[in-house]
Amino acid sequence: MKIGILGAGKIAHTMAATLIQMKNSNIELYAVASSSYEKSRPFAQEYHIAKAYGSYEELVKDPDVELIYIATIHTMHYAHALLCIENHKHVLVEKPLTICHQQAQKLFAKAKENNVFISEAMWTRFMPSAAFLQNIQTSQLIGDVNSIDAHIGYRLNDVQRMVDPSCGGGALLDIGIYLLHFAMMVFSNNVRSVEGSCLPLSTGVDAIDSITMQWDNHLATLQATMLSDSDNHGYIYGSQGYLKVDNINNPHKIEHFDRSNQLIDTYDFSDQITGYEYEMIAAVQAIQEHQLESSFIPHTLTLQVLQYMDQLRQQWSIHYPQEQ
Repeated sequence: MKIGILGAGKIAHTMAATLIQMKNSNIELYAVASSSYEKSRPFAQEYHIAKAYGSYEELVKDPDVELIYIATIHTMHYAHALLCIENHKHVLVEKPLTICHQQAQKLFAKAKENNVFISEAMWTRFMPSAAFLQNIQTSQLIGDVNSIDAHIGYRLNDVQRMVDPSCGGGALLDIGIYLLHFAMMVFSNNVRSVEGSCLPLSTGVDAIDSITMQWDNHLATLQATMLSDSDNHGYIYGSQGYLKVDNINNPHKIEHFDRSNQLIDTYDFSDQITGYEYEMIAAVQAIQEHQLESSFIPHTLTLQVLQYMDQLRQQWSIHYPQEQ
């Protein structure tokens, strides 16, 4: 399957490097497009990509491109995904799929209308560690699971798009989204309530988020910050011990401790290229099977998490100019 990358920024470079290293006979990195040929040409040369386009319209008009990975800023995901869909291209959209629930609903409806695949590239949902996390409750590995404590932080307040509401800036959409997915992987999608508070910047975006998610018998306390770096650890507590996840954003190691805080087992998930390979393999397989969404992150789940983030931003009086 011939893959096109829409955008030539940092995350596009990571995906391109991943695809090259995969050496998968079913996946060919075929084209890249940017807002100018001056940006796409060196990108194509670096990764030995056959086609370089100076506009996104050229990419979607290429009849050989089958799947397009969208790697632009949050606020452009909707327009760029719509452009691809209307030109009958399958799309894998970097997270968050859109900046709000309403935009995602429109994209999914348009994709169904055009009979094309669309999925959010929430990479942690596609990783082997996801299946492990989703099985913790039923396996009784640490007894009856009751709570989660997790945090994520990167010093990003010197990145212009992160402090700009017109770019969908703030901690929640960029990194806080990982916390929501992490907790829901362990405790299911049957969330009873989501509440939180934030420390805003003067520009009008959230800088530090404190979020509480509650299920009937479970509680998750979560914190995201774009003001400082964190170890990104997540802890899952049960009646017979607890698990320590080394990085909720990309788990490489999960340690199992008993009730006496003694390490009794370690689970290794470090065997990967970058972690981006899993979402691409899943997308290609789904398309080949004529599916319009991925079983790893169905449309209903993307909509559910976006709705939670909409609710949190409403609580915090944080809005983006693109929202109606």
